[in-house]
Amino acid sequence: MPSTINSTEKSSLRGRGRPKKDTVAQHFTMPAELAARIDAWAQKQVDEPGRPEAIRRLIEAGLGVPQSKMAAPSAPSAPPYKFGDRVSHSVFGIGVVAGDPVPLVAGDAETGGTLDSGWAVPVEFNDPAHGAVRVKADGLKPAPRPSAMSRNR
Repeated sequence: MPSTINSTEKSSLRGRGRPKKDTVAQHFTMPAELAARIDAWAQKQVDEPGRPEAIRRLIEAGLGVPQSKMAAPSAPSAPPYKFGDRVSHSVFGIGVVAGDPVPLVAGDAETGGTLDSGWAVPVEFNDPAHGAVRVKADGLKPAPRPSAMSRNR
């Protein structure tokens, strides 16, 4: 028979989530349109953070950037791939770009501006175990199209 928990004492093991040390809980209401914009921003990030983490990141980026530079972030470089391009990844294999690449921009603590951090590229990989994944463009290489000779064999 399984034992029951007889104590409400906290375990010495680290709990889930962010550490609670020196934190302040802040609860607020926001317009649905703002929540949708935050969620859309989060989906464009490579790791797709949840709304609380997205809000933390946006606040930290906003506080580190002077107001004048926040209005006009630097334009990222041109996307390296476009919809339909065949690409190769060292872990996921061969795939096809399945959507528009999304620029990754990070705050620059030294200048207060923004840094071009590359591109997140949605790719549908041939291996069903991986399927559709968003990967950084610098981890991709162009993949040659199969030749007509190899398709007819």
